[in-house]
Amino acid sequence: PRVKYSMYLQEETYDNLLEMYRACYNECSKEIVLTKTYISYDVALLENKGIVAGYNEYQLGSTIDFQKMDISVEDFDQTDVFQWLVNHCYEYGFILRYPADKVQVTGHEYSPTTFRYVGKDIAFKLHEQNLALEEYKVDKE
Repeated sequence: PRVKYSMYLQEETYDNLLEMYRACYNECSKEIVLTKTYISYDVALLENKGIVAGYNEYQLGSTIDFQKMDISVEDFDQTDVFQWLVNHCYEYGFILRYPADKVQVTGHEYSPTTFRYVGKDIAFKLHEQNLALEEYKVDKE
């Protein structure tokens, strides 16, 4: 389920999201909802909610927001859906984009609903080392 009919993502992101969504739906909750994906440059300009068009992470087509039906955004991190996503998202190549303990590193307020596809290898490394995307360093070997 999704809030809007049309939501766009990069193909690789979509394929892995679909796999993750199905697993969460089957193992955890039938109430998981996709609320936000790709935002076009024009929409970013129109919304102008502190987001600079052209610098909006949602314009990449790899950032998504989740929610649980009938739960406020503020309470999402208290849900079984959030716990499942945090514990399993890396298996599908996703990370919690703005963790509570990484506000100083990301420069962005905590957002329990925002996840980003970075690929399975990078997601696994970030998860294992408890790193935010900004802390990731590419191995040169």
